[in-house]
Amino acid sequence: MDRYYSTQFIAGVVFSTTIRKQQIGQRLAEHLSFIPGPAGPDGSVDGAITDIDGVLLGHFQSKLSSTLIDLNEGKNLHSDLVRLQPKVCVYVAGVGYQDSFRRLIIGQKDIAHIDIHLLTLNDVFLATHSYQQALAAIPVHSGGAIDFSVFKI
Repeated sequence: MDRYYSTQFIAGVVFSTTIRKQQIGQRLAEHLSFIPGPAGPDGSVDGAITDIDGVLLGHFQSKLSSTLIDLNEGKNLHSDLVRLQPKVCVYVAGVGYQDSFRRLIIGQKDIAHIDIHLLTLNDVFLATHSYQQALAAIPVHSGGAIDFSVFKI
């Protein structure tokens, strides 16, 4: 796929309804081999990978906004990562991230041990190097049901 078609697909996604974006987020979670969470309020976990004991290994979140993801969303993600302590986090933004978001998430000592991958839809559609790195970091798992209610606060 070339950049032109990627841009057209992205516009179609980010200007969709909230319900449609939730459905696309669930498909993205599946595509990246996470177990997708239910639609609606999800405790900031759109997809997950857990071990046999239910410990969260992989955290997936998508925010398919038509604007750059801002500092307030960064604060939410930071709080979730501190609370949930996954080994890997993959976050997919519709069009990108504000610098303040990136500064907050990347390099924070309290979450430095978490392998964090900040992707955009463009990364996914074009299978960029960042996307390939995220795929390589996602823990192997055998699937199964996940109780997403444990992630809600």
